[in-house]
Amino acid sequence: MTDDLDFLDKLEQQAAKRPARGRGRDFSTGLESVSHQAAARATGGKSMAGRYKRYTAYLSPESIGRLKEIADEIGLSQAETARWFVEHMIALYDAGLRPETEVAVVRRRLKRG
Repeated sequence: MTDDLDFLDKLEQQAAKRPARGRGRDFSTGLESVSHQAAARATGGKSMAGRYKRYTAYLSPESIGRLKEIADEIGLSQAETARWFVEHMIALYDAGLRPETEVAVVRRRLKRG
């Protein structure tokens, strides 16, 4: 328990030395410099799997089937293949690629009593 408190004291000292980042620059939790792995260890969380953080995404059965086929073709696990796709799509997004979107106008009928 003392180690946990020492860890928290160290975080507070580190947070006091540097300015907050991102939005809300006036607000800092003091945990901005803590890795996901360290946070999971400190809290006993199960969201980390090695150096990866678990994340759930809902995909169509066709996409999952294709992902499995590609993983078999290239000899990677399904998880490694999915990570590869996500990382490359993030790089494409950062390079300017954007998904096609369509604005939908939804009108609601009023019920008359």
